[in-house]
Amino acid sequence: MTSSRHSAQAVGRRVCEALDPVLVPHGFQAGQVGVGTDVGVTFCSPGGEFSRRFPHLASWMDLDHPAACVDLAVYAHPEPARLVQVRLEGRELDDVAGRSGNHAAGRADGVGLPMEEGLERLAATVAALLLEGSPHE
Repeated sequence: MTSSRHSAQAVGRRVCEALDPVLVPHGFQAGQVGVGTDVGVTFCSPGGEFSRRFPHLASWMDLDHPAACVDLAVYAHPEPARLVQVRLEGRELDDVAGRSGNHAAGRADGVGLPMEEGLERLAATVAALLLEGSPHE
């Protein structure tokens, strides 16, 4: 059990290592890791700041409440290490990327790929989505 939990924690750390450098400069907090059957990593941005920085992404979100935040949630299986789901404020990131025209061949969010390849694709997709149409970048 310990090695499985250790493996899950290592996957969470790896997700943070790959995505913190992309998300933190854009107003997100560093990833927060949770370990259960799967690994979950949540990156949160204050809603008002997200809305100002990324109006092209915030248009469908309800961010009127002063305490609103926008979550990018990344879920992974530790063995074999693969991303299993990525959601931006409740929507599949692959769908968000497709709607914005930011869609490469295959899944834009890296889901189903081996961990390193999946994280590389996910980081590139997130960076492209955040930079697209942002007046602050």
